Amino acid sequence: MSGGPGLTDAPGAAPAVSHTAGGTAIAVVAEGAGGPLTLEVTRLLRPGAPEDTEAGALGHVTAGWTAPDGTAERGVFAVLRGTTA
Repeated sequence: MSGGPGLTDAPGAAPAVSHTAGGTAIAVVAEGAGGPLTLEVTRLLRPGAPEDTEAGALGHVTAGWTAPDGTAERGVFAVLRGTTA
């Protein structure tokens, strides 16, 4: 997931939203950022950190949950990607 159609170059413009089987990506152009920022929200939580979470990520959010078998799990559910000024 990354970016989406309809993104403009104007800071403060409406975000571009795209949906995939893996999740939702919300891209915006923020004033002072070096380029578009994309928030990727995962649709299906998986335990652990995916291999690509850190590649190009400015930050991420993790959450904990209880699996159906009672096991405590933790994983990434949102990743912020982009460039800084």
